[in-house]
Amino acid sequence: DHVKALNLHNQLLAVWRAIEDMSCFYGLVKCAIELQGRRAGFPRRPHRPACDEERTRLRRAFQEAGISLPTRATA
Repeated sequence: DHVKALNLHNQLLAVWRAIEDMSCFYGLVKCAIELQGRRAGFPRRPHRPACDEERTRLRRAFQEAGISLPTRATA
């Protein structure tokens, strides 16, 4: 269903744009996983974990996308 796929794509676009910063891509992916209530661990060197500002930006992106997060996310 093309319409449904396009709607899902547009919904997730805010989250993808928050993650796509290549200077911290792996840290942001792990942060996104942890925000959803799953443990992801630390990114391997030379990559770094997401900082507080990036975590906040990612949380906002999930909210913009209408994706609810667990109240006790690990990140």
